[in-house]
Amino acid sequence: MKTRFKKIILIAVSVIFIISAVLFLSEYGDYYFKEGEKLNIEEIISGGITKSEYIILKEQTGLSKSAVCDILSKDSGVEELLEFQKQNFSRFSVDCRYMFFPVTKKEVLKDKNGKTVSLKFPPLKTGDILVTKSTHTLLFRHGHAGLVTSADTAEVLETMSYKKDCPNCSHR
Repeated sequence: MKTRFKKIILIAVSVIFIISAVLFLSEYGDYYFKEGEKLNIEEIISGGITKSEYIILKEQTGLSKSAVCDILSKDSGVEELLEFQKQNFSRFSVDCRYMFFPVTKKEVLKDKNGKTVSLKFPPLKTGDILVTKSTHTLLFRHGHAGLVTSADTAEVLETMSYKKDCPNCSHR
């Protein structure tokens, strides 16, 4: 009886270990950095932009056609688009920090000098949804979502916990 119980425990621990190892290996080091050639996009945006050029701009900046149009409608549009291109081709290190030791970590981007990096957002509109996957708990990657409730005042509504109403969860 004791031998059978020990076998069951050993099998259970082995299965848990294997599942944890697979989750760990599939999650860590899985960061995307832009590969390829950085093009001179000033030549593209100096004239009228064709449909195929919007595809090139998306590959170079990471921005959709509507975001590119919104940015180029500003006086500083060209410089801002070049900043998005630079950001898109940048490489960062990823630092995992405990939020709730020992089970929950969040990921923070660091530049080559070790300083925390905040990425620039394209112009947001009311109704836009922001989604992140920068947190992991017990080897399970998850994130947060927010709804832009007012682009003019930069208010974003998000919930603070799963399946909970939170009438005061608005950020500026």
